[in-house]
Amino acid sequence: MGHRPRGTSRRSFLAATAAFAGVSAVPTVGRATPKYVRYNATSKEGAAMLESYATAIKRMLALDPRDGRNWFRNAFIHTLDCPHMNWWFFVWHRPYLGYFEQTVRELGGNPEFAMPYWDWSATGGEQPGYCIPKPMLEGILTPIDQAYNQYISSFDTFYNYLNPALEAFWSGLSNEQLSALDVRGMPTLASVWDQAKATMFATTPYARYLKTGNACLDDDTQVAVSKETVDGGLSAPSFTDFNSGETDQHSQMAPRNPLIGVLESQPHNLTHNNIGGVNHVPNSQLGFMQDNLSPVDPIFFLHHSNMDRLWDVWTRKQQSCRLPYLRRGASWDKYAREKFMFYVNSKGQPVTQVEAGSYVSMAQFGYTYQPGTGEDMIGKCPIQVAARAVKGTVKNGVAALAASPRALLEKSNAVIAKVTIPYPSSPSAPRSFAVLVNAPGGNTDTSAKSPYFAGSIAFFGFSPKMAGMPATFSVPIDRALRSAQAANAKTLTIQVVPRSAPGTALLRGAPATKLQAASVTVW
Repeated sequence: MGHRPRGTSRRSFLAATAAFAGVSAVPTVGRATPKYVRYNATSKEGAAMLESYATAIKRMLALDPRDGRNWFRNAFIHTLDCPHMNWWFFVWHRPYLGYFEQTVRELGGNPEFAMPYWDWSATGGEQPGYCIPKPMLEGILTPIDQAYNQYISSFDTFYNYLNPALEAFWSGLSNEQLSALDVRGMPTLASVWDQAKATMFATTPYARYLKTGNACLDDDTQVAVSKETVDGGLSAPSFTDFNSGETDQHSQMAPRNPLIGVLESQPHNLTHNNIGGVNHVPNSQLGFMQDNLSPVDPIFFLHHSNMDRLWDVWTRKQQSCRLPYLRRGASWDKYAREKFMFYVNSKGQPVTQVEAGSYVSMAQFGYTYQPGTGEDMIGKCPIQVAARAVKGTVKNGVAALAASPRALLEKSNAVIAKVTIPYPSSPSAPRSFAVLVNAPGGNTDTSAKSPYFAGSIAFFGFSPKMAGMPATFSVPIDRALRSAQAANAKTLTIQVVPRSAPGTALLRGAPATKLQAASVTVW
């Protein structure tokens, strides 16, 4: 069984309710005794849950596409509404997963069902976490299975199957929903299909890049999901540092504070992209996981179950350190009142509980997690809660900072570089980048094994409305600072090197991308 959560009181629920009645109160994220446990997918209990998951998928595929629980209709919820690169990323995906879990519980015939998580950071044992769990490589748990072929053998097949149901759905949307879609760059159903065809859709043979015989994450992604990187993200001292930047609406990238959190930009994004084949295959062969139709691949929900678990770990870490884990005052009100209007419940009906603040507590869905990577961060409190950033001067794609690696390491739980680069200009532009520290002139080694390699950052999917906008990534760089090459240096340099366009080998010795700004702080 999982850890026994600390108790939640009725007062916690009332505090949350008060926030939506106009009171600037912040709810306690409590943990009433859970009814369900989300197990590690590689555990015995997790494997049993995956059998129920497979049963439910078979039934969801067979549902009429006019039913909101239909497998592909559910995936389109993510296409139409999911936030990335802003502060609603975690809180939007929690109910998306929660309502889907309830649907699987009902259609899979297992009243105890809870979505297992894929602990991609785990190492050792029969199956390391950085490889896709074996049951997810077989049968209906992989989208390359023939069960999907009658729906996705070609784009026209997919369109003809689903479009009549989506037309009926679209005709019933409210003005508020249509306005939200317009912000997203999807003002019409035709525009949704245009984007799906251009960057999101995959035919059955290419629906997932990682498969039997090639089931493990690549070197860059293994660093991104490593315990060290995850611990760096969990070291974040505040809600702002842990999440991505504040914006006015959840389908926007933050224009004023374009910050992308460690866990979203690295383990989340690189895992999505690697499973989809980014940097390994041409655009025409990319799988579903690399863009916003990613829930077509059943591995999506195990991936996001782990992301949700890490949000819970960070929240409990903050509580153990007596530090805030949500925003307060007017900022909380803005965050809590944002509306997510496209969820569907286990009966296929629209969800009426739409405010973001309703979902900051896991008690809403009655689950907890079997402990996994990151639990040892509970009680590890920041050395400095409000550290001053050391800003760099950028010249010819290289940022120079007056900071000593040795001094930074001595003062921190994690050393975080914040690097700003532009959003990709097109779907074929590089979306993954290596971050190098103190690499000498003429260096051609940008691999994950390089002593200068600090980590990778990546964009997930492509949105034409965001092309060219600045995006600031948070990158733990302790790994590179400890190397012999950096340990005795008196200053730092940071480079951000594009990995490749899809369809070519990973770049080696590529010129630096258009680095716009860089700074370093400690957590």
